[in-house]
Formats: sequence, structure tokens, C-alpha cells
Amino acid sequence: MLVPLAKLSCLVYTKTHLSWWFTNWL
Repeated sequence: MLVPLAKLSCLVYTKTHLSWWFTNWL
């Protein structure tokens, strides 16, 4: 149960980080 949650959290974090970086880069 904990592993899928961690993977999902990591995915969300990466997505947010990439979005922020992309916006900042532009």
C-alpha cells in the first residue's frame, strides 16, 4: 500500500517541479 502511494507522490512532485521549471525557463 505504501509503495504505490510513494510512486504517486514522486510522480506528482516531478510533474509539479517540471511545470514550475518550464514556466520559469520561459
